[in-house]
Amino acid sequence: MTRREKGTGVAGAPIDTLTLQKKSPSEADVAAHDDSDGSASLSRRLSAASSLAVTVPDGGARAWLTVAGSTAAVTATFGIINSVGTFQRYLATHQLRSFSDRDVGWIAGVNLFLCLFLGVQCGPLFDRYGPRWLLAGASVVFVAGMTGMSFLGCSPLSRGNLCAPGLQTHRAYALLMLTWGVLCGAAAAVITTTALAVTAHWFDKRRGLAAGIVYAGSSVGGVAFPLLMRATLATLGWDWTVRIVMLIALALLLVANAFITGRTKELNAGRLGGKTKVIDLSCFRDMRFVWATLGIAMFEFVVSSAVGELPSWAAARGFDESTAFAFLAVYNAGSLVGRIVAGAVSDLYGSLNTVIAVLVCSIAVIYGLWIPVSTDRLVLFYVFAALFGMSTGSIMSMAPVCISQLCKPYNFGRYLGTSYSLVSFFCFFSIPVSAEILDSLGPRVFTILFGAFLSIALAAFCTSRWACLGYRWKWKAII
Repeated sequence: MTRREKGTGVAGAPIDTLTLQKKSPSEADVAAHDDSDGSASLSRRLSAASSLAVTVPDGGARAWLTVAGSTAAVTATFGIINSVGTFQRYLATHQLRSFSDRDVGWIAGVNLFLCLFLGVQCGPLFDRYGPRWLLAGASVVFVAGMTGMSFLGCSPLSRGNLCAPGLQTHRAYALLMLTWGVLCGAAAAVITTTALAVTAHWFDKRRGLAAGIVYAGSSVGGVAFPLLMRATLATLGWDWTVRIVMLIALALLLVANAFITGRTKELNAGRLGGKTKVIDLSCFRDMRFVWATLGIAMFEFVVSSAVGELPSWAAARGFDESTAFAFLAVYNAGSLVGRIVAGAVSDLYGSLNTVIAVLVCSIAVIYGLWIPVSTDRLVLFYVFAALFGMSTGSIMSMAPVCISQLCKPYNFGRYLGTSYSLVSFFCFFSIPVSAEILDSLGPRVFTILFGAFLSIALAAFCTSRWACLGYRWKWKAII
């Protein structure tokens, strides 16, 4: 048995093929449309739909240029979001030092929530209009949000004394919530959704590899931006550090807008009309989907918490600030390798199988390497960072691919939308809750709980795989 035969579509129907054919609806479907559209009109539409075949090239210059543009877009958005721990630590000791780590964490929490929740809401807009104007408009908003952030520093040249206690500090909090939390979060939602979804226009059998390359952009940014901010925050301060990051993001988004090409008209030609559901609770009738969504939610909670709180965890364990910044860069470098390798491996052995294997490794890394970390074991700290980043990066790039294996292509939008609408709430609470755990229970309990959360994710993905096989476990099944 192969993934092409079982476990990939609704009721076992295969979903991946090099040719996406618009099949003729059944007689029942014809009857359902006759009243609204008229028999003659419907006949013409069905004739066009049945005769149309849209090929997915799985390569070529335009396809790989689109991947390059999507990678640039993800680097500019998720790359900065993956560096939020650096911002978080700096804000907690400067502009927002009168706030608790939990309160500061709500800014990043709102950003992550909007990035996931609004991202799936704009899916139907992408399906109808394509990537061009969505990407251009969101790029302007993202750059505007970061520009606004650059005027919220503590330097004498900044407007007002935002680091002084009292109303000014609360004003800084509100403006950071508006610029980074709301504006950048909403814009990143549209940019990343467009960048990730457009790869499906060009790739089918090699979609795992293409998705892994695109997702690798977040790791590239996660390596480069913390190292850059480590060097500039101490010398140039908040204002110019954010402006430099903004200019890099602007350049990357210009590349994305130039290179990304959609095939919206080709793919929508002959398609029957009707509204696309973004969130559809009927998806939860499929237990494969339920368990996969729970696994993704628990995993994303851990990853979002790790990205936001690892520098604070390092400080709580006695490491200096420069080590904490370097740790975040090593973590993202490992994530870069994991995303690309996992994408290629999943095309051979199945996305669910790949996620389960990597989750086992992640749990082993947490309990075997993270718990023993201390200031006199600095090498172990970096080894853990690389391996943990590699494993979590692999799963992050594979999660949407796992969802795609549970439904037919035309249902992927609502399945993904429904799944990540739930996952977004876990991300919303991840950083504030993890900050409270770190402050109240200490770094050791923080680490143990992370391992427990990943164990829940592992159990959920295993159950989803079991459900895909009709609740008959088969070790060699490729799913």
